[in-house]
Amino acid sequence: MALQYRGLDEDFREKLEDLDPKERLIRAPETSYLGLKPGDLIQFRYVTESKNTVYQGLVVSTRSSGSRGYRFARTTYNTILQVLTLDSLSDQLLQFVINNLYKNRILSRYLAIKTRSNTNDQVIDYRYVKNLGRDTSDASEELRESTMSRRLMGRENRAGLVGVLSSGSFKTFKVTGLSDIYSISLLNPDTAQ
Repeated sequence: MALQYRGLDEDFREKLEDLDPKERLIRAPETSYLGLKPGDLIQFRYVTESKNTVYQGLVVSTRSSGSRGYRFARTTYNTILQVLTLDSLSDQLLQFVINNLYKNRILSRYLAIKTRSNTNDQVIDYRYVKNLGRDTSDASEELRESTMSRRLMGRENRAGLVGVLSSGSFKTFKVTGLSDIYSISLLNPDTAQ
């Protein structure tokens, strides 16, 4: 019996290499969910009673299950992980994610306002929705940073962000079902020595 391949999916690695104009080196060390932050590219296995699936995605948020919109029972491991799955994106939008959202904590977290059609899976950062696009003195620092980041992107990149919001598939996972988590690092060849 052959050993199961562990590590980043080879097809996904090749796709990232092809779409990265900076031709960065790709490393994917195994990690814990505790170290994940918005903007991280990850691959992980999610196990439920009925299936065992591998996902690749961009981390949007990590929260405890008491947050608005979550109905998970309280347990020791009550953290959930919200991910924009990358298999739902075209090559153009995936390239946008690599160039603009990878390691961009503010803009990646901004994606949490995406409205889901399934109300059981709905998670909305209500401050963003209420004050979307406004730069008022009583808005939170987080919102002002997000607004400024979106303005600095320019018109074409904002259109790309809207494309990601419209085309992306957002999924929420309980960390109790996560395993084989690989954090994808894109490294500049000059500094990766």
